Amino acid sequence: MVLLKERIIKKEEGINPDEKPPKYHVNFHYNLRMIIREAKSFERMGLTLNSTVKNIALQEEDYLKIVDKLKFFLKDYKEIVGCLLYTSPSPRDLSTSRMPSSACKKKKKK
Repeated sequence: MVLLKERIIKKEEGINPDEKPPKYHVNFHYNLRMIIREAKSFERMGLTLNSTVKNIALQEEDYLKIVDKLKFFLKDYKEIVGCLLYTSPSPRDLSTSRMPSSACKKKKKK
């Protein structure tokens, strides 16, 4: 399966390819979700499945956990990199920053 061989984290292709820092996204293809869903349906109907398809369906829970963890990781990455870029010292005066340190404090959940 070609979809399983693709990288799970990909750099976003945007208007500005030289953008710093690059933006990333989780690349869990929609077709993999469809294969899993259909494989489960076929199994319930008593049809025999290709071993690759059967293995993908059996690992659904693991795939989805990994995808969720990667999404959280990338969300944190974006916040941290944004804070680092936004609070870095100004080019004119290295002793001052562009934004107070409170700019990157975690938001409290209500």
